[in-house]
Amino acid sequence: MPPKSFDVLSHRSEAWTASAALDLLPENSGPRVEVLRGCVVVTPVSSLDRRTAQRELRYLLK
Repeated sequence: MPPKSFDVLSHRSEAWTASAALDLLPENSGPRVEVLRGCVVVTPVSSLDRRTAQRELRYLLK
């Protein structure tokens, strides 16, 4: 079995499933990788600035 790589994201033509993502994509401690309606969604790691903005927004909305 070849090593897992994110290169498969640009070559896959079928809809993604959670099972396919677990089988084909490498584990990482960086960006969050999710499968949503057959697509892979990659979001950046939450940084201190982002968490601060989220907390402030939550406070303002309350």
